[in-house]
Amino acid sequence: MVTTAGTRVPLSTTNLFVKKLIIQALDDNTNPVTVGDVTVVGAQATRIGIALDSDATVQQANMLVLHDVDLMDVYIDSISNDDGISYIYLR
Repeated sequence: MVTTAGTRVPLSTTNLFVKKLIIQALDDNTNPVTVGDVTVVGAQATRIGIALDSDATVQQANMLVLHDVDLMDVYIDSISNDDGISYIYLR
């Protein structure tokens, strides 16, 4: 969860290598959450990463699948406080 908008947050603070990672935006998000690496930016004008939206009727994706990643290298950012994602992984 991004508690302070504009502050990128890693999925893990320690190395956790996974074979498959499935990320989905939370249903009650106010705005899209952007997923990327340490350079991720959620602001629409300067966005870097993949924006996930909880509203499946919009043009943005609401789910992302990554393979062979370290959760410490995957970050999220949002333009709204307390927006976030849920995820599941296979080791």
